[in-house]
Amino acid sequence: MDIGSKSEEPARFRLGGLTFRFVLATAVTLSLATIFLGIWVGRQVSDLVLVRNSESAALYMTSFLEPAVQGLAPGDRLTPEQRAILETVASDSALRRHVRSIKLWAPDGTILFATDSDLIGRKFDTGEIAEALAGHIGAYYDQLDDEENVHERALGMPLYEVYVPLRDRKTGAVVAVGEFYEDATVLREALADAAWRTWSVTGSVGLAVFVILLVIVRGGDMTIRRQERRLALMREEQEALRAHNEALAADIRAARADLGQIEERIQRRLGLELHDGPAQLLTAILFNIEAIKRMGNEKASGEEARRLVEELRAAAAGALDDLRAISHGLFLATRGREGRGGTAVAEAIEAHEGRFGINVDRDGVEMLEALPPEQAGALAAVVGEALTNATKHAPQARQWVRVRAIDGGAVRVEIGDNGPGIKDARSGGIGLDGMRMRIEEVGGRLEIFSRPGSGTVVEVTIPASGGKAESGKRRSSAA
Repeated sequence: MDIGSKSEEPARFRLGGLTFRFVLATAVTLSLATIFLGIWVGRQVSDLVLVRNSESAALYMTSFLEPAVQGLAPGDRLTPEQRAILETVASDSALRRHVRSIKLWAPDGTILFATDSDLIGRKFDTGEIAEALAGHIGAYYDQLDDEENVHERALGMPLYEVYVPLRDRKTGAVVAVGEFYEDATVLREALADAAWRTWSVTGSVGLAVFVILLVIVRGGDMTIRRQERRLALMREEQEALRAHNEALAADIRAARADLGQIEERIQRRLGLELHDGPAQLLTAILFNIEAIKRMGNEKASGEEARRLVEELRAAAAGALDDLRAISHGLFLATRGREGRGGTAVAEAIEAHEGRFGINVDRDGVEMLEALPPEQAGALAAVVGEALTNATKHAPQARQWVRVRAIDGGAVRVEIGDNGPGIKDARSGGIGLDGMRMRIEEVGGRLEIFSRPGSGTVVEVTIPASGGKAESGKRRSSAA
C-alpha cells in the first residue's frame, strides 16, 4: 500500500476537528481579551490626556482666579472688588473662546460666583469639590448631570470640567475652589484618535497572535491526521497479513491431511501386498512341509530327518507370523483413522496381547474416544510400537497404558514397563524417532523417560483438536 500518496492529501477544515475547535475557542478568547484590553488601555490613555490638559488649564486659570480670593475668610462673601475681578475674567473674549463657564465655590458648598448668575448664593453638596478642597486638581469629561450644570448643558457642546484649589498666598490654605468648563471639541478628537490607535494596536496584536497560533495548531492538526491515516493503513496491512497467515495455516493443515491420506494409501497397499503375496507363499510352503512330515512318518524315516523337517516347519511358521504381524501393524493405523480414538488404541493393545501372549494393564483408554481420526491413528501406532519394544527388551516385565486429562482439553498417554530401562532415552534409533515423528505430525509431543533399573515410560501428549501441545518439564533420563 502506498502510504505516502494518501498522506499528501490536502487536509480539509473538519467541523469538530482540532483546528476548528482551536479557531472557535481562540476567536472567542482573543476577542474578549482584545475588547477588555482595548477598553482598559483606552481609559488609561483618555485619563492621561485629560489629566495633562486639565493640569495645564488649571495652572492657567489659577493665575486669574486666585487673586480674587485673597483675604477671603470662611463664611465671607465676595467684596465688590473681588466680584469685579471675576467678572473681568469671565468676560474676557480671548478666554471665552476656550472657557465657557466659571464657578467659584466656598468650602461649605456655597456658590460665590458663577457665569450663570442664578446660581450665586445657592448651596450644593460638597462631594464634587472634595478632591479640590483636599488640594488636588480634579478633571472630568462630559459629566454634566449635576443640578448646578443647567447652564453648561444648554451650551450643547462637549465640555470637560476642572476643579482647582485656590489658596491664600499667606497661609497656603485652600479658601475656595474654582470650577471652569473648557470646550472639549479638540480634546474629544484627541481622545477619539487615541482610542482608534489603541484599538488598532490591540486588534492587530490579537490578530497576529491568533494567526501565529493558528499556523502552529494547523500544522499539528495536519501532522496528527497524517499519522492517523498511516496508522489506519498499517492496521489494514496487519489485518491483511493476519488473514494471509490464517490462509497459510489452513493450507498447512490441508497439506497434513493430504499427507495422512497418502500415508494411509501406502500402508493399505503395502499391507495388501504382504498379506496377499509372501504370506500366501509361506502358507503354501508350510502346507508342503506338513505333507513331507506325514510322508516321513508313513515311511518311518529317521529321527534326524524328522527333526530337520520340524525345524523347517517352525522357521516357516515363524516367518509367516512375522509377516502377519507386519501386515497387521500396517493396517492398524488405517483402521484407527477410520474409527474412534479409544477403539483404535484398544485394538492396538489387544493385538499386542494376542501376538505375544501377555496382559497389558490399561486405565482411562475410553477417554480417547473423542480424538479425531488422524490423532487416533498416530497414537494407536505409537502405542503398538512402544509395547512391542518393551516386549522385545523386557519380555517378563509388567506393561501398562494409562490415559489422563490435562489442562486445555488435552490428554496425556503413558506407555510404560518396569523392565531394566535404557541408558540413553534420547538416542532411541529409528523406531523411537519414528514414533516421535508420528506424534509431532498431529500436533502432539512425545517424551521418553528412563533410568537403568527403573523401567521406561513413553509419554505422549495429544492437544485438543486444532491445538499444539506445550512443552512440559522434562524428567531426568539418567540416574
